[in-house]
Amino acid sequence: MTDLFFADLVRERSFAPGAGSLALEGALPGHRRFEAVVPAGAQFHYVITGVSHPHEWETGMGNIDGAGRLVRSPLASSNDGAATNFSGGLKTVALTVAADWFTGQQAAEYVPQPGSTVALGAVRDSADLPADYPPGLSVETAGSGFPFAGQVVTLRHSDGSGYQRNIGTTAYGAQRQAMRHMTASGWGLWDGVQYAPTLINGWAPHASFTADPHYMRDPSGRVHLSGTIAGGQDTNNSVFFSLPSGFRPGSQHYFTCRSGGSNVGVYVRSNGDVVLQSGPASWISLSGISFAAER
Repeated sequence: MTDLFFADLVRERSFAPGAGSLALEGALPGHRRFEAVVPAGAQFHYVITGVSHPHEWETGMGNIDGAGRLVRSPLASSNDGAATNFSGGLKTVALTVAADWFTGQQAAEYVPQPGSTVALGAVRDSADLPADYPPGLSVETAGSGFPFAGQVVTLRHSDGSGYQRNIGTTAYGAQRQAMRHMTASGWGLWDGVQYAPTLINGWAPHASFTADPHYMRDPSGRVHLSGTIAGGQDTNNSVFFSLPSGFRPGSQHYFTCRSGGSNVGVYVRSNGDVVLQSGPASWISLSGISFAAER
């Protein structure tokens, strides 16, 4: 079995097209470059996520060549498992741990790195704190409180840092994943999970629509808003709700949103406030609002 290299917070942007080796073009905010972290010749799992073209994606095993490009060997992709012929435009490339590796992993075959341990088969609750996990890699069963029924993969370093990935499968066979990072006080919020905001100033979910308002941060670090709100204070600068730290843009963003038979302006500010820029508005659709999380 190939020895894999693991590291946290390694994610870059790329604009290169094609199905071959991919040029990497700089770390995303709060992340590190592959060349600065991955040893020469090391193999690792990667995930490529299309941003300009969200239907294009790929996970696989790769390495960094002498020109700093990602050499790709796909494990799963939007091209039926073959190498995705990516279009030009923004995509993110992250170092990850592919679900395929955990599915095929057996305790007798796993050789821990010096100073690490591995635990297999236990059932974990979402409320378990990072300190409840041993240093090293744990592959366990998701108990109560996790977003998805399935596996829980936890990587905890000796300094207390690390992350946890929850991997499950829907009744229709689609794979779902969520990830959260360890913090000094416990766990951060999940990536890949929708959260309901605390609405203020009279705003509430629209009674005639089935999609309640939510926010979510995806594994590439982008925040997405969805759902429809209504009935609130529809004057300029009325705040709908505030996003938590880690889900905020680096600067104020402006969006045009649908409202009845017309459009209204919505700001997402760097302090997390989601604000009506101009009213009146009987109801407002937040679907389509998306931005990079930088604060």
